[in-house]
Amino acid sequence: MRTFLFGLAAAACWMLTSCAEAQPELAEAPPPIVPAAPMSAPPVKADKIFLRNLIYFAGERRTAGATSVLIDIDGIAHVLTAKHLLGEAMGITPPVLPSKFESELELWLLFDNPGFEMLSFEAEYEPIAKVTGILKPDDNFDFDLMVLKTDVSVTELTDRIVKVADTPMKVGDVVSVIGCPYESEGCTGNPYFGRVIALEGYETMIAFDWISGPPTVSGFSGAAVLNQAGEVAAVVLGGNEETGIATPVPDWLKEAAN
Repeated sequence: MRTFLFGLAAAACWMLTSCAEAQPELAEAPPPIVPAAPMSAPPVKADKIFLRNLIYFAGERRTAGATSVLIDIDGIAHVLTAKHLLGEAMGITPPVLPSKFESELELWLLFDNPGFEMLSFEAEYEPIAKVTGILKPDDNFDFDLMVLKTDVSVTELTDRIVKVADTPMKVGDVVSVIGCPYESEGCTGNPYFGRVIALEGYETMIAFDWISGPPTVSGFSGAAVLNQAGEVAAVVLGGNEETGIATPVPDWLKEAAN
């Protein structure tokens, strides 16, 4: 099973061969801007908001890993993550269309420990939440962000809920990304800092300023991009050791959340 999961990890979007091909091309970005001195630490507890996924769809389509974050909508915890978790980049073949999500979903659990032993399909470990459905399903995979419903109230997960930013990111903004490389056993969320260098349609380009040297970045799909107030402004959809691409939260979600 461990071998199977590492095979999925290698196929995940942060390895980026297949995922990059699936994404629309951006206009040529300007040269990366070297960030000013970033925040010394993100204004939220990374180990509390960083969550991994264990996913079953009909037809024995199973996968594990990537990243999710919880937000508040009407007092219920909702999952904010990347839409390509439903597709081939995560080993889901054929992909699950968001419009078919609820009819094809068998199980989606969220855990706060990303170790592969915990994420094996036979593991016995208490999940943080269980996904029960999808909010505003949209089959446009160019917009690589989705919101999922859970079975847990916000009052049960107060310290794990992240506020959704109600103002858009701007070029030059310093941000932090909360994530872990797949191979980091026991990692519970590391902060990586960077600066927004371009905005293009559905996507935002971020130049990362790695504080401990560039990590192996497979596993960051769906990772939260936080502004300096600790609010989630986007989720990661792809990139490499130098530059990342993220999907900003849409206006409807800014109105619905918090």
